[in-house]
Amino acid sequence: MAGNKEKPELPDHDFTAKDRIWKDHCDKEKNFARHWQGTWGFMAQSYDEVIKDELPKLRNPELQKLKQNQLKQQQTEKSSDDGCIRAQPSSKPVPRTTGREIGWRSSEPSLVLDKYGREARPRGSLIRQFNWPTEALP
Repeated sequence: MAGNKEKPELPDHDFTAKDRIWKDHCDKEKNFARHWQGTWGFMAQSYDEVIKDELPKLRNPELQKLKQNQLKQQQTEKSSDDGCIRAQPSSKPVPRTTGREIGWRSSEPSLVLDKYGREARPRGSLIRQFNWPTEALP
């Protein structure tokens, strides 16, 4: 019965670890506040201030005439059609499935929805990424 010693009870919270996490939050918030103006400062400006460099290009009369001519050409092309949308046939045959429609687009590597494989592997723990102490976990 000598090996049956009672273990000391650990506290529910490690205040030192929680303090280090709080300090890390404060440091990151201070860093973000310092760099906010350079990254997101344009959002605090009015719309006119943001586009003041692009405004002369937008008001260019030659460009507007060119756009109007393009629109007129597109309208005449549309008016010559009968109003139906015509889809081009696919270059690949429909695969042999029960519905003959499921999965034939996703068989192309460029159209695959599952980019990371069947089971994506985790990239490590969040605690390790933030460089927080593991003692702070409940």
